[in-house]
Formats: sequence, C-alpha cells, structure tokens
Amino acid sequence: MHFIQALLLLLAPALPPAATAVGQARSTAEIPWYGGPFDGALRRAGLRDGLVLVYFWMDESEFCKQLYQETLQSPETVAALAGFTCVSAKATDARGAELVARFGVKTLPTLLFLRPDGQAEDALLGYISAASFRQHLDRIRAGTDTVGDLQQRAEAAPDDLVLRYKLAQTLIHVGRIREGDELVASIRAEDPDGRTVIGAQLALYDMQAAIRSAAPDTSDPTTYELAPAYDHVRRIRPREVAFEGWNWIAALENAGGRRERARAAWMEAFPFVSELEITDWADEVVWALWDARQNLTKREQRFALDVAQRAVARALTLLEPGTATAPPPDEELVRYVARMHDALACAWYMNKKRDKAIATLQRSLELDPGVAEHLALLDHFER
Repeated sequence: MHFIQALLLLLAPALPPAATAVGQARSTAEIPWYGGPFDGALRRAGLRDGLVLVYFWMDESEFCKQLYQETLQSPETVAALAGFTCVSAKATDARGAELVARFGVKTLPTLLFLRPDGQAEDALLGYISAASFRQHLDRIRAGTDTVGDLQQRAEAAPDDLVLRYKLAQTLIHVGRIREGDELVASIRAEDPDGRTVIGAQLALYDMQAAIRSAAPDTSDPTTYELAPAYDHVRRIRPREVAFEGWNWIAALENAGGRRERARAAWMEAFPFVSELEITDWADEVVWALWDARQNLTKREQRFALDVAQRAVARALTLLEPGTATAPPPDEELVRYVARMHDALACAWYMNKKRDKAIATLQRSLELDPGVAEHLALLDHFER
C-alpha cells in the first residue's frame, strides 16, 4: 500500500458519539469510532497489527443502552481498547444492516472481533459489565480461546470432544453457524450413546427439544409429556449432565404445579450436584421445601436438612482467607453466607429441631444483622 493511503487510513475520522451509539449524552470517555468505509477499518487494523471491534446495536434495545453507558463509556474500557479499530454498526441503518447480514449477527448487542482479513475471531453477546469486558479483551488480545486458538488446539487433539464442542459454540457465536453445526454433528456421530460429557449433553438437548416441539403449548409446562424425559435422564452416565437433567425435570414439574414430583426430581438430582453449584441450588430447593413444609414427608424433611447442611459447609469455605494477608470477604459474600444459614435454620425447624433452628438463625443475624426477614423468622421460631 502507498504510504499516503496508509496514513489516510490511520487518520480516518471517527463518528461523533451521538451518531454512534444509541443517542446518549456525551461522556468524558469516548471510544474513537472509525468513520471510514468498513474495508478501510480492516486495512487499518492490519497496519496496526490489531483487531477490529464491531459494536452491533439498535436504539430500541435497553441492553444496548446499558452496555454503551456502563461498559463502553467507562474510561477503563476506552483505555483498554487502545490498539483496536472500533466500528459502530447500528442494525437499523443501511451500513449496519449490511454488516449484520455479512456476519450473521442474531443478537443485539453483539461485540464482534475480527482479524484484518475479515475473519471473526470472537464475539460477546448481550450485555456485559465493564470489568468482565476488560477481562475478555485481555483474553482476546492474547489469542486465548478465540476461533484461531481453538482451531489449532482442536487440530492437535482430534479426539478431544470437549474442545471440539467449545470451538463449535464459538463459531456459532461469531456467525459461522454452518461450520459450528457441522462440528456438533460430528460429535453426535462419534458419541451417539452419550458416553462422554459432551455427547450426553447433546443427547439431553435433543430430548428437551423433542419434548418441547411435541407439546401442544410450548409456553405451558402442564402440556409437556415428561415420561420420555424420566426414561432418558435415568440412563445418563456423566454426573454433571444427570444433575442438569433431573433439575430440568424438577423445574418443569414445579412450574406445572406438580410439587410432589418436583421434590422427587430434586432428590434424584442431589447426589449429582457439584460443590460449585450446591449453594445456589440449595437456595432454590430449600426455600421451595419451606413453602411446602406443611405437606412434606419425613424423608423430604431430612432431604431439606441434608441439602442445607452441605450448602452451609460449602458457603463457609468461601469466607476462609486463602492467605494470611488476604483481604476480608466483601459484604455481599457475607450476606450470601448468612442466607445459607437462614435456609439451614428453616431446615432444622422443619425437622422439629427448634433449638438448633434458633441457634443457626442467630448465627445468620451475627453475620448480617438487622435483616427483617431473618428477624421475623426468629420471632416465629421463638414463639
């Protein structure tokens, strides 16, 4: 390329902020949006040995507004985007619509990262916080878990179905849907019986899709025929997929008003729940059992206690400092652990252990004093 042409590309004017992103007020931190032809943005990225970031958005989307205001206008984000050539693509105007069609964008907002040759390397779909966005920028800049990185690793490890599925999902996210679907089909062909985690996951998704499509009203869980789901989930071998399957059945049974069946499905799921998932899962399950406490069997009451005890044990590990100089846990985490104690107190109460319920709830109030909900429960227990 001629030197003057290269210089003009580097100095191409940026779009004014009001024209680029959902008409918000000007901020002290603004991304220098590239305003020239799109192919010029690619050439400019090539000269910089960098990537092009295309921001797809529309005025009517609240998530687009939130992403622009909270994430893209953050001074830290603007600084982190140094070296990227940034292009604004409003999906409802001619230029943006052309790029939407060119890259198969299905979700707004989308942040699409392109190589100078126009090939998509990564995509972030929907709203993302400024802190998370900067973490992804570091990852993408380093070439970690991008399309190119995953392709190289998948070629070096052709038997790694997890890696192949991760590549397929990334290809789908960047709009290369046919290539992603072909990889998913190859996984199904190599593991038709669902012996691997990914094979079992795909088989579960296929079963769920079949049940939804057969329902007279897909928005009404009471119309779902779940007998095939029970048969399928009982045969799942990988633990994490079995947990997901039973939890899905429980959610549908609960949404359909079939509470006893939901509780039975949760009990089937419990042996498979991981330590990473136990606290959030317990927060849902124990409170559902508490709401139904007048109708629980003794086995269900004991189940509530087992779930809550395991959740509290896990939650307490989150408060333990990793090192002697580690900072104290933040207030949000402490409140979360207090809520787990609250659930355990209710489980003790359901099991007719009033003294233990009161002692556990008092511990919850020590962690997070003055919570009206906890004080009301304590008053109820002490009557």
